[in-house]
Parts: sequence; C-alpha cells; structure tokens
Amino acid sequence: MIAVLILAHVVICAASVILIYNLREYDFRYMIPALVFVPVFGYMLWFMNWGMERKRNVSLKDVDVDCLHIEDIKYQPLHVDEESDITAVPFEEAMAFNESDVKRKLLMDILNKSPENHIELLQKARMGNDTEITHYAITTMAEIQGSYEKKIEELGKEVLDNPKDEKVLNHYRRELKGYINSGLITGNILAVYRKQLEAVLKDLIELDDSKFHIWKDRIENQINMKVYDQVEAELELISQKWTDDERVYFLKVKYYWTISDGKRIRDTLKEVDDKKIYLSSKGMKWFTFWSHKE
Repeated sequence: MIAVLILAHVVICAASVILIYNLREYDFRYMIPALVFVPVFGYMLWFMNWGMERKRNVSLKDVDVDCLHIEDIKYQPLHVDEESDITAVPFEEAMAFNESDVKRKLLMDILNKSPENHIELLQKARMGNDTEITHYAITTMAEIQGSYEKKIEELGKEVLDNPKDEKVLNHYRRELKGYINSGLITGNILAVYRKQLEAVLKDLIELDDSKFHIWKDRIENQINMKVYDQVEAELELISQKWTDDERVYFLKVKYYWTISDGKRIRDTLKEVDDKKIYLSSKGMKWFTFWSHKE
C-alpha cells in the first residue's frame, strides 16, 4: 500500500514538473520542492497558486494595448515653447542612421496621421537616398497640395455664391493662408494665391473693419507681396484704432525692416518707450532684440 502511494506521489510530481516547464508564462519552479517533499498539501498549494496567478494574468491580458496609443506618446512632437512653431521629432535623428528600414518606419509613424503638419520633414525626406521614402514623400506632398487646391476651389465657388457671408470668407481666408504658409508653393503660383488672399481680406475689412487680425493678415500679405503703396496708410489707420497695442509696433518694425529704413525702426522703438506701451513677455523680447540690433 505504501509502495502504491509512493509511486502515485512520484507520478504526480513528474507530471506537475513537466506541466510547470510547459507553462512558460508562469514561473513556478520555486514550487518544485514543495511538490516533491510535501505530499498532498504540496499539490494543493501548487494548484491554488496556479489558479491565482492565472486569474491575475488574464486580467492583465484584458487590457487592449492598442487603446493606450503608445506610439502617440513616443512620436508626439515636442513644442519648444508657446511662441514657436518649431517641433522636435524623432525623424530628425533617424535621418542620421544608415538603416533605411529605421528611417522608413519612423517616417510612416510620424506622417501617417497628419502629414500636412510635417511638410518640412516631407521635403527633407524627398531629397534622401532611399527611393521608397522619396517616393512616399513626393506622393504625400502631391496629395496634400491637391487637397488644398480642391478645397480652395470649392470655397472660391462658395464665395462667389455668398460674397457677403463673413463665415465663408473667413474659411476661405484660413485655407489660403494655410496653403501659402505650407511651403508647398513658390514663385508665380505663390503670387497668385497671395493675390486671392488680398482680395478676400479686402472683402472682410469692408464687411467689418474692427478685427485686428484681419488687418494684420492684410498688411503682412502686402509686405510679402512687396506691394507697399497702401501699407503706410494702413499702419497709420491701425495706429489710431489700436493706439496701445504692441502688435501695431511689431508690424511697423517689420515693414520698416523690409524696406531697410533703420531710422524709422529707431523712431518706433523710441515711441514705444516714450508712450510706455505695455509689453507682454513676447513684446519685451521683441523690444530687447530690436534695441540691440539697432
């Protein structure tokens, strides 16, 4: 009888050890001594431990890893500061590696969701040596450009149908600005879209001349177009409407810098100082920069 019990104990121990090593997700090797030297109770202890560990692991498996969006965290653009549009992304570092598959994977991860926000990266990728990456970059840029042009064409027709609809005009203005600032267009094509933007801004001012950001867009657009005949008068007008607004002086200095008029830049800075114009942190940096530059 004792021999039968010993034999049964050995068989159970052998079967349990084999099972432990096959269950690779669980590490119960530390239970082997209890199984071998503590008959009956050792088996019970092992099964209890196995059941509790299995329950805990099943709970962990229920978490959907995809829902954590780990890649969003890993490749999230890092904003340098609140006043800068510059972003730091892993692809910049990846370009230093020779492994094309590393570059390709990072490029896809970064650009798949919002390529329109990474035009500069696409332009750099387009100039690379990897033909697949270059093809992807060129194709993506063409798609973004096509999307902009299609949207602008649709909005242009909508503006013709609703020339006094401020909401439609503003939507058109934003799309034109986005396309112009994207870096996708240059030369004559850029000039054409700047003229369209000028016409929209003129219409918006005629509807309501009390919005500073519309005046700002118009003056900056005229400066970029190198069409200066109205800029002086418009700067004087907004100076009267927004006398103590630092942004007026930002525009003045930008214009005077463009036309290389150092004296008027100094006069503008002196005016800011004499009038004790309130300057934000951004304004203080601006004033310090231009004061030292002069």
